[in-house]
Amino acid sequence: MCVHAHAHMSPPTRTPQIWHQRKQVFLGSFSTPQRAAIAFDLASIKMRPVRSKNKPPPTNFPLENYTQELNNRNMVGGLRA
Repeated sequence: MCVHAHAHMSPPTRTPQIWHQRKQVFLGSFSTPQRAAIAFDLASIKMRPVRSKNKPPPTNFPLENYTQELNNRNMVGGLRA
């Protein structure tokens, strides 16, 4: 007797997280590392505003990629101010 077992394997997900006011904030699950990195960048920009060019918030991609979000501080990647 031969028994075949099949496990349902979901694709690996990336779950970025950021610390804000001593709390760990999970930003969701993403199918690619690039999407997870963008989610982190948007949260970082939102939670750690740009104070000066000498001390920008930590991001994976250049801040120039997020000029629209920087100009519109009311809504950043689904996060409300």
